[in-house]
Amino acid sequence: MIENIPNEVSTLERIEEFKSVSQLPDLGICYDSGHGHLQGINEGLENIRTTHIHDNHGETDEHLWPFEGTLNWPALIEKLVLANYKGPFVFEARGEDLAKGSEARSRLQDLWDEASNSMEEYRLKYSL
Repeated sequence: MIENIPNEVSTLERIEEFKSVSQLPDLGICYDSGHGHLQGINEGLENIRTTHIHDNHGETDEHLWPFEGTLNWPALIEKLVLANYKGPFVFEARGEDLAKGSEARSRLQDLWDEASNSMEEYRLKYSL
């Protein structure tokens, strides 16, 4: 797996280019939600195989629990559902309170279920 990192070399587009040029068809992409938030990535999630899930306030790589920063989680879930993402959500957050992981997982699962059940209603509900 190659992860998107907030620099000019590790954007999803550049990783796809590397994958093509290197002729490594099994090379996968790990989408890091916090890094994507810093990079402004909104597209290109169709080829990701796994994720690193965390949040930030859009300025530094804080590794906050989901919903503790400014990442638009409903918009990200919309993109992942539309990309037909089937991989795991791997939390990559800092902090001692592991109960936050359970809370975040539950909220993300609710968003995922809503988007999967009716994208039209989901978009209306979250103004997407």
